[in-house]
Amino acid sequence: MIAIQNPAEWRRLCSGVLRRPDLIADPRFADNPGRVANRAALDREIAPVFAGWSRAEAIEHLDAHRIAWGRVSSVEDLSGHPALRRITAILPNGDSFALPRPA
Repeated sequence: MIAIQNPAEWRRLCSGVLRRPDLIADPRFADNPGRVANRAALDREIAPVFAGWSRAEAIEHLDAHRIAWGRVSSVEDLSGHPALRRITAILPNGDSFALPRPA
């Protein structure tokens, strides 16, 4: 998930990450309302760049150019996340199992 929060980030995304400085002056994408209105067209410009990178490579490029991003996790990702603390519950028969710890 990429979050462009201001014109400077937009310029850094286009020039540094996408290597498409021509997009900065494209009237369809010149400001945030234009980018929202033309999202499908913008996605067609951005998607091929990111499709060629692994998740780690994309993060490296975004971090290098100070672009805000967030990782979208799957349920599988969340179940293995290190912040998910687990406890062991013991059944009356002595068997045990792990489950997420209550908040």
